[in-house]
Amino acid sequence: MKPSNPYYSPTVRRRQRSIARDNGVADQFCFLTPDRIHDIAFLLKTFMTDERPYLRLRYSIHQLAKDVQTPAYLLSAFINQELGVNFNDYFNLFRVRHCQVLIRECLVEEFNLRGLAHVCGFNNRNTFTSAFKKFTGMTPSDYKRRSVLQNRQQQHQDGL
Repeated sequence: MKPSNPYYSPTVRRRQRSIARDNGVADQFCFLTPDRIHDIAFLLKTFMTDERPYLRLRYSIHQLAKDVQTPAYLLSAFINQELGVNFNDYFNLFRVRHCQVLIRECLVEEFNLRGLAHVCGFNNRNTFTSAFKKFTGMTPSDYKRRSVLQNRQQQHQDGL
């Protein structure tokens, strides 16, 4: 049996909606209290670091909500309002960072772009290339070439 989530009781939710209506505040903003923001930030950071769900293909905000036992609307509001990105960009940033580590550590030399995209949790190469360029300012191919060059230069310096 799952532990109950104290943030999602029908009574609390009805009261928060009533307060939001009385104050003319959008419903979802009312739910992001400072304590909830802190709790969600901790849950997400821990889960993203430990479980690396961004590497799973077709992982959705609903699956994340289920995994961290927090309602999807709260996660969405937190990611949008507190982090300033949407869910896809949030996950894609983690994927791109993971890819950068793999490239820098020369762990993906045998992969083409499609294979690299798949290993990093992307469904297709075009989405991968677009996200990579958005967050790094260069294509994965350019980043890989630059990384290989830097690794060779470092090896040459170490050999001197």
